[in-house]
Amino acid sequence: MMGKVVKSCAIILFIVSLPGIVHSFDEESSSLQWDTVRGSSEESGFLMNLFIGERMHGEYPILVKQRFREIAQLNDAVFLLDKLFDPDQRDQHTHVYTLLKEIQGDDFVLLLESRFFSAANQGLRNKLLNLITNQNSVAAFGSATRIIERLQAEGLYDEAMGYLGYMVRFDHFDIRQEAINGSQSSSNIIRSASYVTLRNYPDEEVESIIDDALAAETATVAGEERRLTRSRSYDDTNSPLINILITTKKMLGLNKQRNNNQRMRRRDGRLRSTIQTQSVSSGSSDTVLAETYAPQLRLSDPGAIGVNIRDSSYLYTDYIPVDVNDVTSNPNRPINLNLSDFVIYNGMPYGPGSMPLSDGEVDIIGDIALRSSSNYLDFSPIWAGITTTVSSGYKSLSLNPTVYFRVFRDSGEQNPIAVQYWFFYFYNDWLNDHPGDWESITVFLNDSAQPVEVAYSTHSEARRYSWSNVEVVNSTHPNVYVSNGGHGSYYESGNTLYTIAYDNHMGDKEVLSFGGSGYSLVNLGNLEQTNNSWVWFEGRWGDQYTAPRGPLLRTDTPNFIVWGSALYPPYNPYENCSIRYAANIYGDNQNVGPWFWASGYGLDTPWENAADCEPISPPLVNCVASISLEQSVSGSWEPGCVSTNRAGRYAKYYTFTLSNSQEVTIDLQSSTDTYLYLLNGSDENGSVVASDDDGGNGLNSRIVRILSAGTYTIEATTYGSGATGSFTVSVAGNNAPPPPPPLEDCANLINLNQFVSGNWETGCASTRRAGSYAKYYTFTLSSSQVVIIDLQSSIDTYLYLLNGAGENGSVVASDDDGGSGFNSRIVRTLSAGTYTVEATTYSSGMTGSFSVSIQ
Repeated sequence: MMGKVVKSCAIILFIVSLPGIVHSFDEESSSLQWDTVRGSSEESGFLMNLFIGERMHGEYPILVKQRFREIAQLNDAVFLLDKLFDPDQRDQHTHVYTLLKEIQGDDFVLLLESRFFSAANQGLRNKLLNLITNQNSVAAFGSATRIIERLQAEGLYDEAMGYLGYMVRFDHFDIRQEAINGSQSSSNIIRSASYVTLRNYPDEEVESIIDDALAAETATVAGEERRLTRSRSYDDTNSPLINILITTKKMLGLNKQRNNNQRMRRRDGRLRSTIQTQSVSSGSSDTVLAETYAPQLRLSDPGAIGVNIRDSSYLYTDYIPVDVNDVTSNPNRPINLNLSDFVIYNGMPYGPGSMPLSDGEVDIIGDIALRSSSNYLDFSPIWAGITTTVSSGYKSLSLNPTVYFRVFRDSGEQNPIAVQYWFFYFYNDWLNDHPGDWESITVFLNDSAQPVEVAYSTHSEARRYSWSNVEVVNSTHPNVYVSNGGHGSYYESGNTLYTIAYDNHMGDKEVLSFGGSGYSLVNLGNLEQTNNSWVWFEGRWGDQYTAPRGPLLRTDTPNFIVWGSALYPPYNPYENCSIRYAANIYGDNQNVGPWFWASGYGLDTPWENAADCEPISPPLVNCVASISLEQSVSGSWEPGCVSTNRAGRYAKYYTFTLSNSQEVTIDLQSSTDTYLYLLNGSDENGSVVASDDDGGNGLNSRIVRILSAGTYTIEATTYGSGATGSFTVSVAGNNAPPPPPPLEDCANLINLNQFVSGNWETGCASTRRAGSYAKYYTFTLSSSQVVIIDLQSSIDTYLYLLNGAGENGSVVASDDDGGSGFNSRIVRTLSAGTYTVEATTYSSGMTGSFSVSIQ
């Protein structure tokens, strides 16, 4: 694969209505620009810029990805990997990673392997190994085993063991013999990787290999244990391998039964053609109540924003509510459980990183070892590999339209029965796109089991209506108008302006009813009886930061940032219409059942104990405070205090004043991933002096800066949007700081054929790479000639060539890794004149020595 990497393309203009939210995508203009570069060497660069920089909707991003998959070359992969490795471009990493999954080929696999061990952290290595194993080729299998073996050789045993689960993705027939060969390796870790891979080939030869290996490994461990028992120095390194063999043997049997299991599941899930007609009373079973008041779901056609996935082979316009187990119904592309920490499950080590869940294994995520709130489900393998888009991956599943229900009873309530219905949608494709979406409605019944009210959950808000004002089918089934793409539940047809965009819930497409050809009902209450059921899973369904949690932990929280335009802010009529904070929809230990959740919603039904609530303003929150040198203060992120520099984030501000120039160290620490800004002036509106993401320990932030006398403000915020929690911010000063280096230390002269050494220091800042340090070297040419400029260091370098003398000239050329390793090189034909070399670093805040030469 050859070709020029395109790093600058036509700029796509878009309109922003609120900070960080793309409001309009000009499809016509983009298509015209696309046509001008189609078939040229610039097309892939244009598509990358379009996909990463624009907020596209509908089928357009799918078309972009499909075309990129057709034309992508290895240099495109290099460009995208550079972005993925750049912490300063972290906000783009999700889109970059999505495009990388479209690139195929053995050369790409080798490139990924070569970059694996230069990755700065395990999270990035997880992504690279994901990309490798998603290739599902002989080359990818070889690459993955080499990586795992090297990790073990370098002492990273836990990480190597955690990656073994990735090997279950390899199921191409050509890999079978490679795995058999690997099972004969002298390396324990390669044998382990091969055994995991062989789970996908349940034939007699493989079963025999596993049986023989299990007997041999068990005998080896037993012999070693007997020989070394007295010395107590026995390290049972083969035990994990034996556990892997035992699990593999079980999986081979399960794989043999997979087709039978799928047929049985389809038979058991077959929908009944009629609803039970027996009379309903307050003593009726949960199933009878749920079937009697089962809602009718009315799907909607796409509006300006939404999805359109209907084609000749698929029944529906939008994603439909499905059986949770359907997301793992494709054995070739299991979903992942992303683990935040190392765990032992079923005798086998996993994580940190991805743990693939095979057919039906989503049932295990509620296990005490796996259910942690810091874990999350990753559905991307469903549309990776052979299937290249979200919608086509979704269509490839064996889908059963399904609604979950839970019946709550509380004799102390005026309406003592609450029948709650939950809808799991595969993909949210609206304002906040993410895999996985849980929505719900609740029907409240009186003591005669007659319907009185219905509460509709709409994204993070809801409203309650009297039964007489709800559209009802056949006297007992309330209509639910499902918004296209976002899946909010509405009681009427319409197009609602929700904060900053329209939510289309016209209900003008398909209709799903219980029974017949509609959907089946599953009782969440029954699932609660199994300790490891997915209902106990505490993490997010589909994305680490933006996806919702499951029914048991789904909370409803007023959005203070957009309070003025919120649809149905939750007031509590039992406390003088005060603002009611986050409530658990399903119920928790303090507020059991959905009655508390529904108590503050809507004006359609008169309140039992208070007059109708009038709109009130959100509470005032003190967002700005002062801090002194050598002081540490604690705070918490609250919805009332908004970041001015990171859209969708909360922030607190701390002002301090310096009477003299000195070096200042600012630390922001929290269990939440932090982000830190230092601003000029005494409030949140000052210009940014410096910023940092992970400069402190772990995911904490730190800024070290020499500041002149004056007033400054610290903005303490978060990396992820909508994150809350407590934090500590501290400021430390050095009262006797070293004076800033003189100007001549930052800018010097250099001649042709000269080699000079230097050091990156905090007093010499880069004018082009924010947060990086730099040195400048000026030279003059008397005639036109070819010039070779090299910048070498043990640190990852970055090089600029500027017009004129000094750091403010325009850029003639730049380079990242054009030299050997991570060194930089510029080769350029220059006309007579004066030029300046800027020697800087790829990453911010790096110090150390370097050398510059010009030939």
